[in-house]
Amino acid sequence: MINPVKLFFLFFSIIAGATYAQNYHPLHGSPYAGSAARFNNPASPVLSAYDWEFSPMNMQISIASNNLWVDTTGIRVRSGLFRHQVHGNADIGLLNGMVKLSPRLALSGGIRARTYNHYRTQPVDISDTSTSLFSFLRDNRSTPGIGGHILHQGWIEGDINLSKVIHSDRDGRLSVGITLQIMKGLSGAFLNLRQVNYQEFTNPPDTVYVFSGGSGRLGLSSVYDPANDIKSFRDVLNQSKTSLGFSWGMEYIRFEQGEEEEGEEGKNFLQYNWKFGLSVLDLGVNRFQYASYSRSWANPYYPITNGLVEDRLSGSPDLSSLIDSVNSLFSSVTPYNGMFRVSLPTKVVINFDKKIYKGIYLNTNLSLNLLSDENQGYWRTRENNLLAITPRWETRALGFFLPVQLTQQGEIWVGAALKIGPLTVGLHQFEMTRSFAREPRFMGGGYALLSIHPFSKKKILSRMACWEK
Repeated sequence: MINPVKLFFLFFSIIAGATYAQNYHPLHGSPYAGSAARFNNPASPVLSAYDWEFSPMNMQISIASNNLWVDTTGIRVRSGLFRHQVHGNADIGLLNGMVKLSPRLALSGGIRARTYNHYRTQPVDISDTSTSLFSFLRDNRSTPGIGGHILHQGWIEGDINLSKVIHSDRDGRLSVGITLQIMKGLSGAFLNLRQVNYQEFTNPPDTVYVFSGGSGRLGLSSVYDPANDIKSFRDVLNQSKTSLGFSWGMEYIRFEQGEEEEGEEGKNFLQYNWKFGLSVLDLGVNRFQYASYSRSWANPYYPITNGLVEDRLSGSPDLSSLIDSVNSLFSSVTPYNGMFRVSLPTKVVINFDKKIYKGIYLNTNLSLNLLSDENQGYWRTRENNLLAITPRWETRALGFFLPVQLTQQGEIWVGAALKIGPLTVGLHQFEMTRSFAREPRFMGGGYALLSIHPFSKKKILSRMACWEK
């Protein structure tokens, strides 16, 4: 049986429970990031410490919410009248690699599976203890209007990156880079409710709620259409639409002045004082074919009571029956045909990396979204992170990182990461390690990256190797 109270939140709750993020904060600005450096700035790989690098797999998990928490029974909803939000994104990389074709030119690329998910509501009181539509409406009888949206997209892409040094002297080096993203939109969906209004009628001891207005939109991509005979991942790829995305960046590295560091260990570090990067990432959209169940609804019949809605929706055994039941509640029903588009999380990234001492660095990374997911006229996804400051101690084989993040919601995350040889692992924030009994906020996550590269001291560039007329 379908619970009408939780129907609105079901789709995203499933997705957000295991979502990943593309932001490898400890690696931002690092000369040892290899092919992963292009994720934050397409101009970075050519300034890498390595002549080549291969990353067979990397992945992260991250989520930010203001209304979810966890206890021993699972995911819970924090009750209260406010704007409920959950934001998550996923990035799993496979077979990423980088090779320098010359001291001034580097080629990198790989395969990435990505997903972005957003859930927002207008101020509304939501509780996971609500047992019926009646109790949900009773809790919100003073709310001016109920509304919100869920947006999801998932895709796979092949990245091809070219980074090149365009200026070099004894003081510094300037590089530029571009990444071409060839994408297949695998899964897309949106659910939107606007200004759902109702009236309360009381005739003791009975109370009934009658809907007086509201509209809704549901869009599903063709992968969810039962008319499509999908039996394997190959079938999903064949019916998915191909799109293109672009990323661009520039980076300037300023070499240290004065005498070179002495001793064998001094050769283990790139001899730069600071570097500055500017990039524009993820320009483009994914295209999705509407599934046959996609609809828009407006003008609910009057009077429709909470009991009628609950009876019709709870008696729907599958999605087709559910859509038919919703259709019967509105006088205006419009099928969606053709295609819908969901933007990539387009953003401007400003990065400044400062060397403090041998192997000790301080990185500052500012990410500014160019699009907002609040505009329902256009389906848009965005990043959740805003500012990350990461002190790090790092050599070619070892590293310790302490990223501090400020999210778009004004929350501060404090995490840590450790690099041992080819493996880097860490947590976005320590909140995730707290006991379930203390009701932590459901946010943060972890990440892991495997990077295979030269470990010989002779392969790590010195200051003199960085300079070329």
